[in-house]
Amino acid sequence: MTASEELIAFGYADEGGEYVKYKAGRARDKYVTTEGGFLRYTREDGQWVGVPHSVAKSFEGVSGLLYSTHPQCFEMVYPNAEVEHIYAVGNQERAARQAESLARKAAAA
Repeated sequence: MTASEELIAFGYADEGGEYVKYKAGRARDKYVTTEGGFLRYTREDGQWVGVPHSVAKSFEGVSGLLYSTHPQCFEMVYPNAEVEHIYAVGNQERAARQAESLARKAAAA
């Protein structure tokens, strides 16, 4: 499956290039498609806030960097392959837990 398909299988709603995860009816997390991958956001105080992927190579080893004060020091794009892998593993683990649960219920019946 593609990264987008894995996000949807994990429970993200496809909202036209934005994949939004809802919890208790509220948007909590989203991925937005961009060139080469996705931008990730989370909700803080009612606003979408970017979640950096990693420290930019030119700033590796520099201490004291915070995204809130040094946003230029961070890479924001989560590569397609990484998002696909993360959510493929999550979907496989979820399926395994569901199968185990069903087996326990069947054994108890």
